[in-house]
Amino acid sequence: MTLSAIIMAAILAAGLVAFAMGVVVRLRVLGFARAEVRWDELPLRIERVVENVFGQKKLLQRGWRGLMHVMFFYGFLVLQTVMLQVVGEGLFGFDFKLPLVGGTAALGWMQEIFSGVVLVAVAMAVWQRYIAKNPHVKAHSEFDALVVLCGISGLILTYFVTNGMLINKHLAGEAIGSLPPLESLPISRAFANGMSGMSAGVQSGLGHVSFWLHAGFFVALLTWVPRGKHFHLITGPLNVFFNGNATHRSGAALKKTEIDLDNMTEDTVFGASTLEQLSWKSIFDTYACTECGRCQDQCPAYNTGKALTPKGLNVELRKEVERAGPLLLQGKRDQDGVLRPIISEVFSEEFLWACTTCGACVYECPVDIEHIDTLVELRRYQVMMASKFPKEATQIFKNLERKGNPWGLSDSRVDWAKGLGVPVVGEDGEAKDFEVLYWVGCAGSFDDAAKKTARALVQVLRAAGVKFATIGDAETCTGDSARRLGNEMLFQQLAQQNVDTLKSLGATRILSHCPHCFNTIKNEYPQFGGHFEVIHHSEFIAELIRTGRLKLTQKNEGTITFHDSCYLGRHNGVYDAPRDVIAQATGLEITEMPRSRERGFCCGAGGGRMWLEEHTGKRINVERVDEAMGLRPKEIAAACPFCATMLTDGVKQTDNEAAVKVVDIAQIVARSLDAR
Repeated sequence: MTLSAIIMAAILAAGLVAFAMGVVVRLRVLGFARAEVRWDELPLRIERVVENVFGQKKLLQRGWRGLMHVMFFYGFLVLQTVMLQVVGEGLFGFDFKLPLVGGTAALGWMQEIFSGVVLVAVAMAVWQRYIAKNPHVKAHSEFDALVVLCGISGLILTYFVTNGMLINKHLAGEAIGSLPPLESLPISRAFANGMSGMSAGVQSGLGHVSFWLHAGFFVALLTWVPRGKHFHLITGPLNVFFNGNATHRSGAALKKTEIDLDNMTEDTVFGASTLEQLSWKSIFDTYACTECGRCQDQCPAYNTGKALTPKGLNVELRKEVERAGPLLLQGKRDQDGVLRPIISEVFSEEFLWACTTCGACVYECPVDIEHIDTLVELRRYQVMMASKFPKEATQIFKNLERKGNPWGLSDSRVDWAKGLGVPVVGEDGEAKDFEVLYWVGCAGSFDDAAKKTARALVQVLRAAGVKFATIGDAETCTGDSARRLGNEMLFQQLAQQNVDTLKSLGATRILSHCPHCFNTIKNEYPQFGGHFEVIHHSEFIAELIRTGRLKLTQKNEGTITFHDSCYLGRHNGVYDAPRDVIAQATGLEITEMPRSRERGFCCGAGGGRMWLEEHTGKRINVERVDEAMGLRPKEIAAACPFCATMLTDGVKQTDNEAAVKVVDIAQIVARSLDAR
């Protein structure tokens, strides 16, 4: 065995051992967290990995910044062949070729092109971080980022210098069997030309130094990556695979907490307060975070001056893991301060309660981090274990417990329909045979503005000849706000009651004009045995128009814009139906707000925040209305009663309250009904 081979073997072994130790130490910490199954539905999980890891679908959503990371990703994959080639040459000499592809023009072109592409990406990153100083890409550790950028640059430049030396040797008549055809090495040939004025001895010395530096950079990165934020190179693709539920969007259905009051012990804990009470996936999320800042770019709380930052959620939690992890591994679990409360010691209560659960962070995240799930777990502990939550939530919980609606009203749930003759299942004979069951919801039953939407929808259904019914006072709140505010026990009581009622009445297809009711019944009630077909009124009306059952005469009030509900759009992917309905009813093309569809900006009502005050920064609904007002609309259309309320309140704080109306799409359709 040659000296070169011995040195390369020693360097490689040291690097692999350091790499393995770094990975093992960090992953061992997961063993202290709560267990969770994350490898069901394998085909769908693999499909998502192919789409978002190898297809880079999410990254390509973000213009040139996304393109920069795609360049890094694919370039780094190709660079693996360069590093393997160098290792092989160190072990077996410069005539070593990679099996099958070594020495081919195709490999040469790929290595040259992608190495050049990665250098361009490095330059872009340097510009963003250190020259333009973009705050959105500021890393938890700038030193860590700098080390990796230098390491990657070093790998590529030493590759080109070593290749340049080998090319010149080849041109001088030496047989170098590993080289691809020279025409496939344009950048390396440029380096060779730059070295051609040097003596053969200097070129050889420079090339060998560069060769060993390349090996050194490789081993240094092997050692460094598992210990810094670039651990996401390993954990990111895995995190996409482990994302909560392979069949629907993360955040649309929160994880169910198993509650057995009859078998509770002193050790029973609901939610999470410390690292060990979080799921291992929540901790794994922190390892996967790339610190790209896309989540906070779109976060309504962060963008209106609140304490919450979804990027900070993962960065600060990772710091806590890095602090407590080594102590846990040393067996110091019970030592004072090792497992300290996350809320108060890591995050403030203001940070926790600012989230609207709008899903913008989840949608933007290129590695599928589940910010909402972690925040709600922390809320669950604060509500069910510590009894520490915003004072406004106290009354909401009482109202839901006692009256089954957040307003705490004792009115009948059918008062909104007086004079309409709306059939109620179990009370009216004609309600036995119905096409859809109309779930009116709390807003439609008790909120004056939402009642107008409910009455308009009844008018539309009647015009289309739809047989429908309601369940009247048998309805109770779906529990959406209770669950997202952390009161999982109350949510489960409401959910089970509704599921039992719906099943007993034979409901199969349910219509809802509220995206929160729609999402809860569709995505969360299956956890309690409630498997129903649920359709939002925008989809149902669009279906009625498309099939010719509903005839409209186009009427409009002037320029109209549309606000996307987070629970209809990002959480359930419904974007086209409401727009199609508005276009058919008005004959107008919607004037879109700058932040629309997948990047729509939250109204501020989600996550139970409909019922909480905003004490810091600009009000989220005012921020959204200001954006809409920039278009000078006559109407702002909505497809959610919560959104309509928040937008209406926002409009009242402008100088154009009398000139701009907030209307639900059902009202727009009702005024356009064909009277013939």
